[in-house]
Amino acid sequence: MKVRAGEPIVGGEDSAEEIERVADRLQAGRGGLADAMVAAMRAEIPAYARAGKELLADIRAHAEAHAQRIIEVARVDTLPSWEEFEFAREAAARRSRQGVPLDELLHAFRVGHRTVWDAIVAEASDSKAGREAAIALARPALQYVDLSSTLVAEAYLREEQRLLATADRERRDLLENLLAGRTALPEAPGVPASLRGSPELVVAVVRALGQEDSGSDELHEVAATLCAHAARGAVEPLVVERQGEVVGVMGADSPNPAEALGSAARALAREAGITIRAGISSHGTGLDSVARGYAEAGRALERTTAERPVVALGEMRPFEYVLASADAATARVIAAKGRRLLDADRDGTVIETLLAYAAADLNVSEAARRLVVHPNTVRYRLRRISELTGSDTQSFEELVDLLTVIRMARVSG
Repeated sequence: MKVRAGEPIVGGEDSAEEIERVADRLQAGRGGLADAMVAAMRAEIPAYARAGKELLADIRAHAEAHAQRIIEVARVDTLPSWEEFEFAREAAARRSRQGVPLDELLHAFRVGHRTVWDAIVAEASDSKAGREAAIALARPALQYVDLSSTLVAEAYLREEQRLLATADRERRDLLENLLAGRTALPEAPGVPASLRGSPELVVAVVRALGQEDSGSDELHEVAATLCAHAARGAVEPLVVERQGEVVGVMGADSPNPAEALGSAARALAREAGITIRAGISSHGTGLDSVARGYAEAGRALERTTAERPVVALGEMRPFEYVLASADAATARVIAAKGRRLLDADRDGTVIETLLAYAAADLNVSEAARRLVVHPNTVRYRLRRISELTGSDTQSFEELVDLLTVIRMARVSG
C-alpha cells in the first residue's frame, strides 16, 4: 500500500512505554547517530567518500535531520507532513547541483536508514517488551524510508531537468553570441571549462536528412551521439541544436574531428536509422574563431554526398576549396561560362579530349595516343571548344581558366 505524508501508522500501542524509552535514547545520542550514518555512507558510496568539507557538513546536517524525523515518527506513529519533508526535497535538489548521481543518493538513504535501524535494535532491551518495541518500530521506519526516498527522487529529477534546461539555454545563447561576432567572456554561462583558454578548435555543422525540425527526436539523437563521439579528447565539445541542424564546437586534434563525425554517422545509421551529412571547418584558435568556422563548415557541408557524408574543409582538394569558398554569385557566373560547352558535349568526348590535352602538357600527339584517336580528331575537338567558349586552347593561362570553368559547371550543375 502506498504511504502518504502525514498518514497515521497503526501499531505499537502495546509497546508504547518501551518505544518512548528507545526514542529518548536515540534523541540523546542523535549527534553520534548522524556521525555513524555519514561514516557508513562514506564507506560504501564513492561520491560521499570523495566529498569535501562543505559537502560533508551538508550531508551530516541532512542525516541528523532525517534521524530526528524518524525519532518523531516513533513517538507519534504518524509520518511527517508534506511541509515537514521540505528539508529533504531541498537537499535532493542540492545533491543534483553538486553532481551526486541519483543512484548514489538513494543508496545513501538506504545506508543511513539501515544505520538508524541498527541503533533501534541496539537500544531495545532483551526483554519481551523491547523485542515488541523493535518489531513495532519496523513498520514506521520502513514507511518513512519508502516515502522519503520517493519524494527525494522526485525532487532530484525535477532539479536535474531544470538544470538541463538552463544549461541548454545557456549553450544556445553562447553559440548565438559567438555566431553574431560577440566575444564571450571565458567565465560566461555555458562555456565548457576546456574552452576557456585558446585551444585549437573546429566547428562542425550536422544535418539529418529529411529532418528540418530543430526540436525533433532525430536531432536530439544526433546531438547526443555527436557529444559521445567528440567528448573523448581533452576539449569538451559545445553541442547545440539550432534551426534544424546540430552545431558542434570541438577540439581540433583529439580526437580527429572527421573521424569522430564519421564514427557518429555510422552509429546513427546503425542504431537509429538516421542518415546525416556533416561539414567541418578549418582550424581556429579560441572562441573568437567560431563565427568564421561556422561559415566554413556550412560550405563544406554543401560538398557532402552519399559516398562522402563528412567533409572537412582542411582535407579538401585545392579546387574543391576554391569552389567551396566562392560566394553564390561568383560560382554562378563562372559556371555559366562552361554551361554551353557542357550542353553541347552530349557524349562527353569533347571534355574528355580537353582533359587529355591538358594532362599531355598541350601535346596533341600525346593526347591522341592516350585517347586512341587520330591527332586530327583532337585538333578538330579543340577548335570546337574554342568556338563554343571563345578561349584559346593553345594558351596555358586560358586553358587553366577553361578547366576551372568546366569543373565549376560540373560541380554546380
